[in-house]
Amino acid sequence: MTINHTTDTTRCPDLRAKTAVVPGRSSGIGEAIARHMGSEAMDVVN
Repeated sequence: MTINHTTDTTRCPDLRAKTAVVPGRSSGIGEAIARHMGSEAMDVVN
């Protein structure tokens, strides 16, 4: 099953203009999560 994150809102809520607190965002998995959330137009803070 392939999920299209741009149109499938039943599985992925609209995260634009939301804020994500991602501890450890300078490296590793924290960095990957922060980059992904930033690509979803979220504000990311440490």
